[in-house]
Amino acid sequence: MKILHLSTDNIFLDNALEQFEFCYPNSNQVIIWSENSILKKIKTKWDLKIVDSLNVLIELVDVNVFDLIVLHSLNVQNANFINNIKFGANQKVIWMLHGYEVYTLSKFNSNDIYSDKTKIHFIPKHSAKKLLKEFGRPIFEKILKTDNKSIIQAARKVNYLGILYIEEYKQIRDKLGLKAEWFQFTYYPLEKIVPEKSTVPLDEKNNILVGNSANESNNHIDVFDKLKKIGLLEKQNIICPLSYGNKCYADALIVYGKECFDKNFSPLVKFMPIEDYNKITASCSLSIMNHYRQQAAGTVLAMVYSGSKVFLSTKNTLFHYLIRIGVTVFSIEEDLKTKADLFPLNKTQQDKNRDIIYYEINQNDLLIRLKQN
Repeated sequence: MKILHLSTDNIFLDNALEQFEFCYPNSNQVIIWSENSILKKIKTKWDLKIVDSLNVLIELVDVNVFDLIVLHSLNVQNANFINNIKFGANQKVIWMLHGYEVYTLSKFNSNDIYSDKTKIHFIPKHSAKKLLKEFGRPIFEKILKTDNKSIIQAARKVNYLGILYIEEYKQIRDKLGLKAEWFQFTYYPLEKIVPEKSTVPLDEKNNILVGNSANESNNHIDVFDKLKKIGLLEKQNIICPLSYGNKCYADALIVYGKECFDKNFSPLVKFMPIEDYNKITASCSLSIMNHYRQQAAGTVLAMVYSGSKVFLSTKNTLFHYLIRIGVTVFSIEEDLKTKADLFPLNKTQQDKNRDIIYYEINQNDLLIRLKQN
């Protein structure tokens, strides 16, 4: 088995190559699209070549000798590669989904990821020019040579779409009209996303984690309004990570959060060592992530595994995945109404959730499935 990996310089690649190298040792060739000779995000020393164009890649590598082509994201470079290379009948192509490459396409309406309250308070009203651009995007993608058109064209040529759960695969398959089959894969096995066992006593796990970033797609304001109406339990604080994303949004959200919860609102606005961040999240017996599309999956799975009571929107495919595999997870729309909903999971629920998540994404079982694929 000879495998060719194509990627930009990103933080996900090391974890993926560790898995592939374990299953298929000394079989992996890596191509990095970059105009810089020094890589900043890939830390491990792999057998890799850096190229800045498709022509350079073709000169360096005989693509036809590989049994498997793995695309780490279907970015513009990888899409152009797929659209301009003729593959042998037995060669297979896997597209490992990163997310950004599809959610910006016209097939996914960007407004669908925001709640009505988020649109009113934080999303600028569309000018006539912006509305015309949004309306015209699907037409332009069909008749003009655009990056998005190239990505859609390439997506329809791949053999497999790599993603953790089938619910998200089906949504993307149906939206884009793909023929690709599902290939179960995650860049982050359990051991990569779960900190060492929490030392926070159960009676001190009083806090609520709301959202994962200063991005409007967290739809924080709806959660704040619900919690304000319900009222917090004694010693309960809102932990709100806002250290990356849109600073203007973060600043406005901090003002609103303070208005709603006063001293019980704790925004995290500075980057901190992962160990310190994990200690803070370990104090949260509840986690509320109001994303309408798959987002923050690693954070959600880690919080489920840690025993946190997790609330998700029913619009999110991640909610339906967790329900399907038997995790005790709750709906923001239907299950967040009274103070009784703010009490933590009992030990039986926590242990069951932990066992399920362990089975789904522990590193050993993921490697076995990767070999079987």
